[in-house]
Amino acid sequence: MLRELLKTGKFVFFLDGFYELNYDIEGTIIKQLTSFLHKYSNNKYILTSRPYTNVEFQTKLDFIKRFILM
Repeated sequence: MLRELLKTGKFVFFLDGFYELNYDIEGTIIKQLTSFLHKYSNNKYILTSRPYTNVEFQTKLDFIKRFILM
């Protein structure tokens, strides 16, 4: 039931504090997140992080539009 709802694209996900991830699990989280984003790509996602952190340089997240707020 949840999977069917996720496929509708009516969700907005706020993923805050990416920079706070432990370096040891960061790669695993990015892999799982990328899989989820591709699988349920009709939804909206907002991922926040502080500037000059690894999230800016993650090539696996290149498909995400980036905005810098000053």
